[in-house]
Amino acid sequence: MVPVFASTTICKLIARPGLPGFAAMVWVIVILAGFSLPANAVDSEESFSRMDLLDNERLIRPDDRILYQVIEEQAQAVTLLVDSQGRARIPLIGDFVVAGKTCYTAAREIKPLLEVGFFHRATVVVELQAAAMRQMATVYGQVRNQGRITLPGDRPVTLSAAISLAGGFSEGANRSNVSVIRRDAADPEKEDRMVVDLKEVQEKGMVEKDIIIQSDDVIIVAREDVIGGQYSVHGAVNSPGLYTISTRDLTVSRAILLAGGFSNVARETRVKLTRMKDDGSGESETFYINVRKVYDGAREEDMDIRPDDIIRVDERILVF
Repeated sequence: MVPVFASTTICKLIARPGLPGFAAMVWVIVILAGFSLPANAVDSEESFSRMDLLDNERLIRPDDRILYQVIEEQAQAVTLLVDSQGRARIPLIGDFVVAGKTCYTAAREIKPLLEVGFFHRATVVVELQAAAMRQMATVYGQVRNQGRITLPGDRPVTLSAAISLAGGFSEGANRSNVSVIRRDAADPEKEDRMVVDLKEVQEKGMVEKDIIIQSDDVIIVAREDVIGGQYSVHGAVNSPGLYTISTRDLTVSRAILLAGGFSNVARETRVKLTRMKDDGSGESETFYINVRKVYDGAREEDMDIRPDDIIRVDERILVF
């Protein structure tokens, strides 16, 4: 944009009597050149307009997945998961609270953080992967339809209702031993395990035990009269589900192989093992095993499987 005083000068030159037309044009070019924009100014305006087009109405929520990209990196967008605390792990920045903000606001707040030590200019694009994310849970074990279920968004869903969404109990189900695995609200890297007696809920009307299911919960229905006990494997494996302990030397790495092995997006270096504590408190504890290291020869890092153990393999959401 040419300043006002420059525009005035140009007009005076053009209207000046006695000044040859060619000379006037030369002076106009000189003045305009003096106030020309930097080489990257057009790019800057285009970049800023890209950010201005981001959604500024719908608020980001926990469990949403967002697409994140910095245009200057010239790389494809990556998918980020918003955890239960409303945080997303932003490359180069770390955990950053995005829940309760629009995509536009989140991008504007991230931009100056990247421009301190990482980029001269950062054009940040944040978009929801879907306009309205479906809330999902997973059911394994003795139900008619194992796998993912969609939780209705207009009402709370209890554990017994979630079992119904999975087709109900199948033959041999141990209704007194239904486990719910949930990410720890204080530390999403950890998981809590709750064991519910749905037989009491259904036969004695103890509805207070019928807990509300949350998005990303994993429900496991054990089988009755199983010699040796059972364990479950879920997440980024090729055949998730409930398995019977059929040998004494069963380990986490072996259990992964029996579940079809890792999928191509598995986080092989940090496999979670959740089991009940031995002190009878009813609380669970979580262990982490680098199964990739075990496969490479470090067998001392492997752990034996016990009845009711739960193995979870997370996905590698970000690949750098």
